[in-house]
Amino acid sequence: MNRADFLGNRFVVTIRDLAGDQAAALAERARAVERDGVPNYFDEQRFGSLRGSGEFAARSLIRGNFEEALRLVLASPSAEDRSGVRRVKVLMRNLWGRWQELENALPARARERQIVRFLAKNPARFADAFEMLEKNLRTLIIHAYQSFLFNEILARWVETIGAGDLLRVDYRAGTFLFWRVLEENARGAAHALSIPLVSDRMEAANGEIEAIVSQIMEREGVRAKDFKLEGLRRTRFSRGTRPAAVLAKTFSVENPFPDELNKNKRAVRVAFELPPGSYATIFLKRLTYDMMSSPKKGKGGKK
Repeated sequence: MNRADFLGNRFVVTIRDLAGDQAAALAERARAVERDGVPNYFDEQRFGSLRGSGEFAARSLIRGNFEEALRLVLASPSAEDRSGVRRVKVLMRNLWGRWQELENALPARARERQIVRFLAKNPARFADAFEMLEKNLRTLIIHAYQSFLFNEILARWVETIGAGDLLRVDYRAGTFLFWRVLEENARGAAHALSIPLVSDRMEAANGEIEAIVSQIMEREGVRAKDFKLEGLRRTRFSRGTRPAAVLAKTFSVENPFPDELNKNKRAVRVAFELPPGSYATIFLKRLTYDMMSSPKKGKGGKK
């Protein structure tokens, strides 16, 4: 089996610790989500590489600063890291550039030793050192920035479709914008639209999306041709499009019931099925936008 065989995901989620009015409101929101769907954002899971620095290493790659990209990946400790990983990142941060000393200080089994040893012999070859990172890690780094740009383009488009009062939910890299209700014409436009992933081989888009892309790229200080990543041979941005909105294939909501885990509170159970690539957590954020605490935004969402 491979990804081409993957049809989607089914979810059954119990939302707990609700006051009575919250449970009733959630059930009402579920009906709107079933009818209108939600913007098809990439969610927090896509942005783990922001931990520690709060910066996108791929931004530095695009600007040709390979040393900075490598430093962000290897030398940005986070409170979320496992203790052993954090210790290595602290060493990398404190001894950055002192390669021989750093190699001697690293644990014998640290995967970073190979890169540090290479830089001790080739202190100017940061592009080659970056490509010594595991392919999956390099892909995550690239996809994180590409996904952030997609989210920014989609959020700006949501502002334009006449959806009225918008809901705002902060996440690690920025802010999601959700519509409360879509009129029929806007609903049709949302579910007919696909947005290209930004790359040096970016697929064509309609004039409205192209204008938004230009605004976002100007704000970021990058150009599409820079995404070719001159100087790297094995690290590439992917090409493609992503639907702007997603509807659950099936959606059901049970009536609120007593929450057996939280005294005097209610619970609501929702069940839905999503196509590949869409995030159940985006649906849940739309349903519970004022029932949860918002995370602090990192530097990734700033200019």
